[in-house]
Amino acid sequence: MGLVLGGCRPEPPVAFPTFAPAVEPYAPVAGSGNAFDGYVLAGRLAVENAPQESRRVSFGPQQRQRLVARLGPALAALERASRLECRYEYRPRQGTTPEEWEVGVRLLGRAVAWRVERAVAEGDWAPAVGWTLVAHKVGFDLLDGDAASASLGAAFLDDTRAALAPSLAALPAPQAQRLYAGLAVRLRRVGTAEGALRNEGQTMLVGVQTVADAYRTKRLDSLRDTLGRDVRPAVSYLAGLSPSAALEFLTGLRDEALAKTAFDQEAARLPARDRRQFVPPDEERPWKRFARHYFTGSTVLLHIHDRAIARTRLFAVGAWARTAVAKAGVAPKGLGPLPPTVRLDPYNGLDLAYTASGPEFRAYSVGADGRDDGGDSDESGLTPDTVLEGTL
Repeated sequence: MGLVLGGCRPEPPVAFPTFAPAVEPYAPVAGSGNAFDGYVLAGRLAVENAPQESRRVSFGPQQRQRLVARLGPALAALERASRLECRYEYRPRQGTTPEEWEVGVRLLGRAVAWRVERAVAEGDWAPAVGWTLVAHKVGFDLLDGDAASASLGAAFLDDTRAALAPSLAALPAPQAQRLYAGLAVRLRRVGTAEGALRNEGQTMLVGVQTVADAYRTKRLDSLRDTLGRDVRPAVSYLAGLSPSAALEFLTGLRDEALAKTAFDQEAARLPARDRRQFVPPDEERPWKRFARHYFTGSTVLLHIHDRAIARTRLFAVGAWARTAVAKAGVAPKGLGPLPPTVRLDPYNGLDLAYTASGPEFRAYSVGADGRDDGGDSDESGLTPDTVLEGTL
């Protein structure tokens, strides 16, 4: 007679789903007619031409001049690409390290701003305006990627605007009008951040897949080392789960990523002051530390988008008013003649604050808090109200 042994039966194998499919890196095609391909190729060329400088963050005046000359071919390629329509070929990020082309494009953004600074210093207004408009085409195209690429695009806008905006009062009427017209075209083509938020949602799912792979391959120590101290309790918790419980944990993390993406896309259609904050279904969910690490990019992306729109609209309003002053000696009385894509404040959905008296004019945005503080702002020009550089 056989002996029946007691005890717990082992848990049957658990099949983990694919939370984010593997994606091949994008292969740009020269001459495709897509500006994005040109940006990628120009960025790679910049790294090739200046490999040492591509990772530096500070440059002296003479270093800047030599670097701009060395980047001449890459800058020319960037300028040519900026004339094309852009279809952002997004590929979800597999980590936090910027891609090589992004490193190169960031270097090109600095070089463009240095060109604008030098042209302004020499009173050479045509190239100053021309390169500023190139930067605003590239910058807004990059806003269509994800949070990281939006930050890269915003740097293009911020650097060149800061180089030219303080000198708006010196712009001759033809160049002020050219600047306004170019900015108005770019603003007209900018939509909401919904597409970029969809891309960022894919990056969130890559984070979920990273956690799932670490659990499945028993390499959770790698997460503990790379994600930082704040996430370690969640890593330890996940390590102690059975496969079926881990699947429930990961599915909850995935569902939160999907819910936050949908929530943020809906929020992007509203002025900032009308948006609600995303509230997860369970504040004490065991995966909350992973969510805090992987799911904050979409919130950052909305802030970047709002700020880029607000300050570019202020820039356009300044160029428009300067044109009138240069031609007739008097600033426009109000923003009524301008299209909504130029005159509306993204933070409250109303017209930008604007006053004028004779040749003097002033414009500002109510800023991220949605409250009008009479144009009061700090050294950054961003809070509480948002103002254009050079108007503090």
